[in-house]
Amino acid sequence: MPAKNCFHWILCMLMASSAPASSTPLYPATESFVQETADSFGPDDGLPHRVVHAIQSLSDGSVLAATERGLARFDQHRWQPAALQPDFTVRRIAVSGPTLWLAGENALAQVQNNTLKRVPVPQNVTITALYSFQESLLVGTEQGLWVASLKEIKPIKHSPEHILSLARSGDRLLVGSRNGLYSSTLSAPPDRWRFESLYPHGNGYGWAPFDVTALAGSAETFWFGCANGAGRYAHGHWQLFTGLEGLPYDHFTCAKMVKDSIIWFGTERGAVRFDGQRWAYRASRRWLPNDKIHDLSVAADGAVWFATDNGVGRIRALVLTLADKADFYEKAIADRHQRMGFVVRCRLRKEGDLRNTWINHTDNDGLYTAMYGASQAFRYSVSRQPEAKRQADRVLRALKQLTDVTGLPGFPARSMVPVDWDPDPNLSLMPEYNRRMQAADPLWKQIYPRWPKSVNGKYLWKCDTSSDELCGHYFFYGVYFDLVAETEEDRALVRSQVRSITDHIVENGFRLIDHDGLPTRWANWSPEYVNGVDGWADRGLQSMELLSFLTVAWHITGDERYLQVKKQLCEQHDYHINAILGRAVFPPNLVVPWDNNLAFLSYYGLLKYEQDPALLKLWQASIERTWLFASRQNDPFFTFVYLAFKPEENSPLLEAALPDLERARAKAVQTLQRIPLSLLGWEMKNSHRLDVVQDLTPGQKAGYGWLRSGDAVAIDERCHIRINSDHFYLDHEQGGGCTEYEGTVYLLPYYLALHHRRLVGR
Repeated sequence: MPAKNCFHWILCMLMASSAPASSTPLYPATESFVQETADSFGPDDGLPHRVVHAIQSLSDGSVLAATERGLARFDQHRWQPAALQPDFTVRRIAVSGPTLWLAGENALAQVQNNTLKRVPVPQNVTITALYSFQESLLVGTEQGLWVASLKEIKPIKHSPEHILSLARSGDRLLVGSRNGLYSSTLSAPPDRWRFESLYPHGNGYGWAPFDVTALAGSAETFWFGCANGAGRYAHGHWQLFTGLEGLPYDHFTCAKMVKDSIIWFGTERGAVRFDGQRWAYRASRRWLPNDKIHDLSVAADGAVWFATDNGVGRIRALVLTLADKADFYEKAIADRHQRMGFVVRCRLRKEGDLRNTWINHTDNDGLYTAMYGASQAFRYSVSRQPEAKRQADRVLRALKQLTDVTGLPGFPARSMVPVDWDPDPNLSLMPEYNRRMQAADPLWKQIYPRWPKSVNGKYLWKCDTSSDELCGHYFFYGVYFDLVAETEEDRALVRSQVRSITDHIVENGFRLIDHDGLPTRWANWSPEYVNGVDGWADRGLQSMELLSFLTVAWHITGDERYLQVKKQLCEQHDYHINAILGRAVFPPNLVVPWDNNLAFLSYYGLLKYEQDPALLKLWQASIERTWLFASRQNDPFFTFVYLAFKPEENSPLLEAALPDLERARAKAVQTLQRIPLSLLGWEMKNSHRLDVVQDLTPGQKAGYGWLRSGDAVAIDERCHIRINSDHFYLDHEQGGGCTEYEGTVYLLPYYLALHHRRLVGR
């Protein structure tokens, strides 16, 4: 079909799908929500040893930890050695009123009135669990159940053996063993207890539990964790949980209830929590000092404490608003993330320690800085805060530096550093590096130096600039021009920058030409590349990017010449048809994670400034196609850009079913809420989880998948700390705790949503 006829057919189909507008609700930014935050404590904080076997919150507000080298007490500031120390390694702790019980593998002691007393334990008894009971202590062992008093320990006849866990629910004692789950009424004396096996059944199936390693109970409810999965008994009904029901992981080690509906489980690979509606997974150094949890305790203030193989962990709940969270990231950026006007990640000299940081250069300083600058432009539009304008102005000057430093009219550098930067960045990018890269990528550009010196000799600047940088620049220039540029001087500076870059692209055959006189590797939007063999995978995205650049340039400069070039590209080279495809979505080896970000940066200007109704329909179809591909990632930037320009229609543009916009909005807001306060890059793994499905598409890399619901793993459970990450990668290693990423991942979608009234209020 000829291109013009194809365009007419597509346009007719899209217009036929239009329907009357429908209203949609807005989400308030001032509503409070619970934000979890984590702390870790080790020997540097006063713990006698990093291996912690047991932990117990006490009635006076302190916390007691049993380490490999003795007991320590936390006094709200630091760990201190406990006043009384038993002569054995404590592995379990229980509290009964004023009495503290301490147990080793074959030892038991009681602390009362600042006095420690040993309780004799037979040599053949191995203690595995403790539970305080009235004035006594129930002791689970491999040999059965025992009851301990201040003077002695006695076996209970006919009790299960190989006991692993103990709990109480109402008048019922629960015993978890290697062989099953048992229950006995507590109305009779211990020597008359009779234990019956429990066989949980629910969700259409039942279990004969084994390896019941975790138990927790309240008056009406109890939970258990076993090799089969997790289960809850409440008000006469069972509910069972496996990966099919959302349980992230099993291999349980301990359990504690906060309320009847909230349970925490410790496991051999992190902690899991159920809040009555959904499961959460807390693992990796983001949340815990070590994933192997030996014990956990819930304090009166709601904090959850964890005894691990590498210290003590604490997870606390803060009550915040979205505005509070924005202020938190703004302060972090002001404190640690600004270099020469650029806003980028910072490096830590010691993992997890934010007291000593420095800022290195990156491949994409221009892109990341431009995105932050755009967030400040949106912030200024809704708040009129002078600080927001100052930050946006600073970004404008920084991006201008990137163009000025190269000495090549309209050619922006990736990054720049002072000429005496240590270490010299060229030392790691010698010609041998280029040869290795080209062996893996035949189109890799061999260029040296990759960091040439500026004309004035004061700076080194990184060349081989990519399309990523340009997508960020044009996105920022458009929103800055519209929302921040209040003086003719500001507007003239933006016009000059945009005209210079756009003229460079147009006059050089729609490419960036480097200091060697040759095109860069990735900034190639020429018809020869886009419609040729080499560029077929980038065809939709590159075409859409260039049309967006030209549209933004026309809007800012008012120069009709850019619209004429745009028209020529569409009529002679079918760029408008290419652009419908947007970013590549198949095959897997061509699906690049950061292309989503580049696409939505470019869609913004293309959709906002397009004046041709026919072309606007195509751009709307393109963004819907791309958003549908990415929608289950629940990224708020993608969703809020899509919703900002989504016609309020009752029928879809592309699919047989209308996208669920209400769900999309709710998930975007939930992602904003769940972005972790700490943006340190830690290794995080999710491929072992029970509740994920791995993508088995031929050609897909291992470790790529999503939850059984079809959604990406929640943002606080994966190492996703930039918009250009792929949310479906289950395993990540980013930074090793020595990199903190800038908060633009939150600030940009938050302020954009406020500006476009997808959120209301500050």
